Amino acid sequence: MPTRNNQGSAIGLRRLPIELIGAIFSLLPNRDIKNLRLTCSSLKDSAHLKITRIFISPSPRNIDVLLGVANHDIYRKEIEEIIWDDSPLESIEWNTGTPCCHDTVDEWSEEDNSEDDAYAEPYSQESEERECSGVGAGRTNSLRAPALAGGPLLITRAFYSNRKKFSRFKLMKRAFLYALERFPNLTTIEVTPAAHGQLYMPLYTTPMIRELPYGFPYPIPRGWPCPAYDTFPHDVEEKGDDWWRSFRFVIKALANMDQRRISELVLDNHYLPTGINPFIFTSCDDDYNNICKVVEKPGFNRFVLSLITGWIRDDGEYEDWGFYRNGSIRKFLAKASDLEEMVFKTDYNLGDGSLVGMRDYVSLFDLFPLDAWPKLRHFGLVGMQVTQENLISFLRQLPSTVRSIDLSFLAILEGQGTHEGTLTDIRDKLGWRSLPLEKRISIRYLVHGGPCQRPSPSPSYICLNKEVEEYVYKDGPLPVESSRHPRDYNARNAEGMGVKEVIWDDAILIPLKRDGRQVDDYSDESEEEECEEKNNEVRKCFAWYTRGCKRNIKAAKDRMVGQMSQPDTVSKQHQLDNVMSYRDSFEYYKVLGSQQRYIIASKTDEDIFRHALQQFPKLKRVIVTPAAHGYLFEPLYKTPMIRSFPYGFIYPVPRGWPNSWPRRHWALVMPWIGDEAIDEDKTQWHGFRIGTKVLAKENHKITELVFDYYQRNTGISHFALNRGTEEYTNFCDMVKRPGLQKLQLSLLVGLYIGEEYEIYDQWYLRDALFEATDMRHFSFHTDFGTNRCSWIVDMHQYI
Repeated sequence: MPTRNNQGSAIGLRRLPIELIGAIFSLLPNRDIKNLRLTCSSLKDSAHLKITRIFISPSPRNIDVLLGVANHDIYRKEIEEIIWDDSPLESIEWNTGTPCCHDTVDEWSEEDNSEDDAYAEPYSQESEERECSGVGAGRTNSLRAPALAGGPLLITRAFYSNRKKFSRFKLMKRAFLYALERFPNLTTIEVTPAAHGQLYMPLYTTPMIRELPYGFPYPIPRGWPCPAYDTFPHDVEEKGDDWWRSFRFVIKALANMDQRRISELVLDNHYLPTGINPFIFTSCDDDYNNICKVVEKPGFNRFVLSLITGWIRDDGEYEDWGFYRNGSIRKFLAKASDLEEMVFKTDYNLGDGSLVGMRDYVSLFDLFPLDAWPKLRHFGLVGMQVTQENLISFLRQLPSTVRSIDLSFLAILEGQGTHEGTLTDIRDKLGWRSLPLEKRISIRYLVHGGPCQRPSPSPSYICLNKEVEEYVYKDGPLPVESSRHPRDYNARNAEGMGVKEVIWDDAILIPLKRDGRQVDDYSDESEEEECEEKNNEVRKCFAWYTRGCKRNIKAAKDRMVGQMSQPDTVSKQHQLDNVMSYRDSFEYYKVLGSQQRYIIASKTDEDIFRHALQQFPKLKRVIVTPAAHGYLFEPLYKTPMIRSFPYGFIYPVPRGWPNSWPRRHWALVMPWIGDEAIDEDKTQWHGFRIGTKVLAKENHKITELVFDYYQRNTGISHFALNRGTEEYTNFCDMVKRPGLQKLQLSLLVGLYIGEEYEIYDQWYLRDALFEATDMRHFSFHTDFGTNRCSWIVDMHQYI
């Protein structure tokens, strides 16, 4: 029941001008509007959900929502777009290979498994493959949390099978035709096999997908074929009707419509290596005639066409490109005289395989009738095979009305140019740089996200729009290297085009220990004694780990006191209420520690840092900090490692550098040379040592170097900067390099007092900084003030 305060707020809101109320509601997401509608009846009538698109697929939920909206007098008038999810759930009982980049599963037989196991095994393997495909991209916080919450696979299989049985295509057709009648403002129809996106990251959150149980793992359906797994084109006669029956029905329905309000048709693969059957442009059958009728209607202004051609690149012959060369594509596109946006996509350069020569060549002028599109504002060419010369000639002939182009994933045929040369010709030969700012053509330019040995079920890409436009219009650096194939350069260059800062997380995970010592080695004892001692050590390590986690949980809760209910705070509280068990966290922590030790021992981090200095042309700043992990569920930097933690994972938060904390204890730092030197002590500043060494020796353009203590009572050991250490030599060589303009230095003095500070008494630091002639900003911090009542140093002695 609404409270008096809520009633008063609602009355006050109703007193506002209706225009202002409408403006406020327009800024709210649907989830907030739903809550608002529950407050009072008047707001229920005035606060309407923003529903402009509707979905259709072989799902009871999607059909129910579509019919519900179609029968609503208000919402049906707001629908502008129908998205046909053409990715029906695959039959899993006897499936050993699925279309469009689903991995095949290991062989299994009914004899070797029970009925439930036989169903579950391929389902499990394929679901795990789909999940792993997203983990490598660093988006794992949203992936692993649902995965950990997922129910038994046999339960989810039952849910999956229940949805699969609802494959009543006739009902979908009736619902679509009914929707065409009931949505008066409908303008766009999209048919796509990519609605499900990646596991836990759908392209469209359809009603069916929103209804899936939390953590539901399933093989992502695609619908349209993929040449890598289907014997295309030999399967066309057998499976073609099933693969593209949605597309065929949609164009038939639109062709037979009397109304002219459908102005946009989108047949979009969304960068998946698939598309519709290209042979409809050779037979000129009913499908061809229907699509011609759709595009030739007055007012039709947007068309996205995706064709599947990758199989011809791999196994085809010259004659197989007949659908390009017979003029049928150009002829039917010429009928769309009102076209304003045209995007042509193929999977030629979206899948696996190497490029070939002029066998696959087709002139762009033979496909696209530019003279028939006087209103064209956007032209896209994605995944297409081209030659540099033909592409530049074609772009030169674009209508003057064009304001944007898409040149993603283009394949330069062998011996016919390079991507470097193509971009240079765009800059130098088309005259676009002299266009007024309001008439400049924006360029969309995507490349593959990494070297690919096979088609990816979850294709990733890198967006170079900004870098390409800076090169074309502003004399920026060339965003690609000499190559005819984007996959030859993307892993070496493109990923780092926009990177300006590298953060070195110098917080090594705290080794599992007991009483401050590493786990002991019992190699001289008997096997029985060794086993017993190790079990005792594991128990003691687990006890130490549990104590550390409890302290972190208490500290996290203490930090919550008095904080406002902001999204980050709510998320943190939710994780505190749903923490992993200590045992599960302990086992996961051991895996992380093992991975980290391998990285350090193999010097992989050092090699990657060297590589980054060369491959990130805009890199200017390097930050080395021990504070990246911040606090439990409240990291300072959300690194890919931290984002990959399972939801609710609890662990002793590492600090890396020694801390002067608690205040009654000062951090103990030992000399780095001489009899008291301890090599293991140096490992606490691993990132500082490697970073200064590499920066002192490698060619780079770093202008800012930050050793950030982030308000902790810590810093770099002052012994590291005593003359005679390798680190001091590297530090001197690093700061005197031309171009270093900013240095933020944090030193840890710890337990030692006056006579031990040779860094100051002998002017070692002053001598090093004296060589930094380009310095403009210098920040210096020590832990003097945190633990010393008085300590006076003449700053002129060392700065």
